[in-house]
Amino acid sequence: MYSIVDLSSNERNYKCFLCSCYAMSTQENKMTRINITVPEKLLEKFKKYCEIECRPVSAQLQYMMKQALKEKGLIEDELN
Repeated sequence: MYSIVDLSSNERNYKCFLCSCYAMSTQENKMTRINITVPEKLLEKFKKYCEIECRPVSAQLQYMMKQALKEKGLIEDELN
């Protein structure tokens, strides 16, 4: 388990990275890299959104994908 104490605002990304590493270390599913094309302005706004949520872009996309599938009843509540 990771311990994070008194990180300055400049170290926010590092904190997010540690949180992501912990979450990924608990997953047993194989991860797949994807490549998508989006408008630059959309990506820049989404990156800012991800920073507010304290998640890397890939983690936020994964979260949103799961939420969309849950809303449509296409997956169970817990999908790793």
